[in-house]
Formats: sequence, C-alpha cells, structure tokens
Amino acid sequence: MDNRCDTCRWWERTVFGDTHLSCGTCRRRSPRFRSQDESDDGHWPDTNDSDWCGEWQATETATVLDLRVMDNLDVSVRARRYIRSLGVDTLAELVECTSADLLDGCAKLKDSHIEEIIKALAKHSLQLAPSTQ
Repeated sequence: MDNRCDTCRWWERTVFGDTHLSCGTCRRRSPRFRSQDESDDGHWPDTNDSDWCGEWQATETATVLDLRVMDNLDVSVRARRYIRSLGVDTLAELVECTSADLLDGCAKLKDSHIEEIIKALAKHSLQLAPSTQ
C-alpha cells in the first residue's frame, strides 16, 4: 500500500541526531492530552512509517523535492555524511546528480552507498540523473 504515513503530507519523521527512525508523529489534528494532569502539554499520535489511516493525503512532488536530504532520505548515517560532504542539501539537488557525480565527488562513497541512495529515492518516486556518456 502506497498510502502510508511516510508518504503523507501530515506525517513528520522522528530524528535523533543523524539517526532517522521508522517512526514519527501525525500532525493531521491538534495535539491531544494523554491525562487530566495539568503538566501534560499534549502529544501528537506516534505512528510507524508503514502505518496508514483513512485521512492520508499525498505530499506534493514539489514539496518532496524541497525536503532536506538529511531529514527525509532513509539511508545509512555514512551515506548521509558523504552526501552532506558534497554540499547536497535537498532532494532536488540530489536528483540532479548522476551516480558518477557522487562517486567522483567523494572518494569514500562506494557503489553500495549509491545503490542504497537509489533505493531510498525510489521510495519517493525519484531517481538520480541519467549518466551522460
């Protein structure tokens, strides 16, 4: 099913430092209180990226391309670090790169990282630029 939380406009992935978890919060409605305790500030529902509901709404492609790579591309910490070292900040900038651009730009980047990046982009229906030879 493609109508999952991780593709919904209302969902926000949980990030701790450089670690992107498979969970996040649904921002469709205002936060709810978990108890009657006055110290409770309210919370949005926690969900997994593969969860779904009947209120799913697609994230527009233009919005997806504007997303920061570090926050929204499900790749290893090492691959994200290499992408960051190339000065690539958004998904739009990443899809303008070819695999050769990435490999030439960072000597530590390996073919396995490129495959990982390609698979992660495919989850957003995106791909690297075709090689020009």
